[in-house]
Amino acid sequence: MTTKRKDMIQAFKLYYSKDKSAAAVNSKEYKAVQNCLFMFKRIKNGAEIQNAVESVYIKGGKRRGDISNKVHRHAAETYTATHTIYNYLKKAEETYKKEMEILS
Repeated sequence: MTTKRKDMIQAFKLYYSKDKSAAAVNSKEYKAVQNCLFMFKRIKNGAEIQNAVESVYIKGGKRRGDISNKVHRHAAETYTATHTIYNYLKKAEETYKKEMEILS
């Protein structure tokens, strides 16, 4: 897993966490996630992308190989092909990278 993807996952976990401290809410990563979620509301399949990110990256444990297990589980639950879920996750990562570049 690349460091950019790890940073994105941490930023989404920060956004979805219960702890909303002032430092966290004002961080660049938090704002990038907010912008990503705003973009997902406006694009085709955006709700599915957001749902895939939440299901695969946010929920559950951190065991090795857990991402592929979560992708397969999410694909089965939503009746979607696994490669489509991976494409959704890639789109989320690209959107996050673009938002981070804009905010820099």
